[in-house]
Amino acid sequence: MHPLVPMPADEEARLEALRRYEILDTPPEPAFDDLMKLAAHVCDAPMGSLTLIDADRQWFKTKVGFDATETPRDGFCSHAILQTDLLVVRDAWEDQRFRSHPFVIADPQARFYAGVTLVTPDGFAIGTLCVLDTQPRDLTSEQADALRALGRQAMSLLELRLVAGRERRRVDELHAVQEMAARILSRSDLEQVLAGIASGICRFTGSTRAAILDYDPEIAMLEGLANHGIDSDQTGRDVTIPLDDCPSAGRAIITGRPAFSDGLPEENRAVEELVGTQAYICVPLRAGANVFGVVFLDRPRGTGRLSPEQEDSCMSFAMLAGVALDHAHRRLHEPRDRVPATAKVHLSAQEVSILRLAAEGLSNPEIGEKLFLSKHTVKEYFGNAMRKLGVSSRVEAVLEATRLGFIPLGEPPSPGRG
Repeated sequence: MHPLVPMPADEEARLEALRRYEILDTPPEPAFDDLMKLAAHVCDAPMGSLTLIDADRQWFKTKVGFDATETPRDGFCSHAILQTDLLVVRDAWEDQRFRSHPFVIADPQARFYAGVTLVTPDGFAIGTLCVLDTQPRDLTSEQADALRALGRQAMSLLELRLVAGRERRRVDELHAVQEMAARILSRSDLEQVLAGIASGICRFTGSTRAAILDYDPEIAMLEGLANHGIDSDQTGRDVTIPLDDCPSAGRAIITGRPAFSDGLPEENRAVEELVGTQAYICVPLRAGANVFGVVFLDRPRGTGRLSPEQEDSCMSFAMLAGVALDHAHRRLHEPRDRVPATAKVHLSAQEVSILRLAAEGLSNPEIGEKLFLSKHTVKEYFGNAMRKLGVSSRVEAVLEATRLGFIPLGEPPSPGRG
């Protein structure tokens, strides 16, 4: 960061907002390229860019008229995000902020700049849509209005891209959850199932390491079961950790929610060695009201906490691990002669249809379209089914309905719905 460039007052929150869009260092995309070309054409400018302002750089999602893919954070756009309206620099040679900047005194020798700030719906300035010229000049009022409108369109594109990415992840996650559920219900090897769940947690949270540990409440001890991303000489299966030595695990087990460790000195060093950092997350593995273990995953210091979407994904996979451990425990104590579980639960035909469509990855509105029901009616049926099944979440309802035979076991739906 250049010492002469002022920082926004909300810089830390602004950077978190920028990273939420997951767009930095991504390949070119035609929608953004076309928008940039249109802005340059309307403003009769030979150069332009859609610039995103990172912690110490200006990164160009798309650009015309020059070759750089990023520059240090000391240029026009870093000043533009401090504006509430257009920043117009009619002649950079006459502006002490920019007269000695490499973008001005060397290629592409910019003299004129006009940039409109890209502001997120929650009010953070994350970048600009801008045009440049090699000659001193100004925008007409029509060009200025057009650039503002195109800036709003650029922000709308970023929002649409964010929503589409979340939807793709949601579908991918549902496929992964269903595959793991099928493996649990088909009584696959427990260690392989848990290793797959650890892999899913890493995939959908951005973590690189995850270790699943069993919890024995009688002796207050955590014991390693499976992991993902951990070196072969530190498998995680041979790890035992007293619960008293790991406050974050204790908090996770008591609250039923993820607990964060930010390098607290009282934490057990075995956990630090296992996940490779002092800053990590401990998530409880629950099935119903019972906690069967925890999963530790790395979250290197400085990257922040889990986003709401990441936390939801983590809790879904953690619940699967809890169900897997619960099923393994039940099999050890399973009576030879028992009444079929379906005899204890009575679901209506509509409830079964809704659960089967949910197992295919459909959302409530999509289920409603299939069955000609409102999304609110679908939600009511879901609530009734969950009460009958004795569960508290959508994923648990699908798992339990599958275990009881209401949903036939089969191959997970093929990916591809976006």
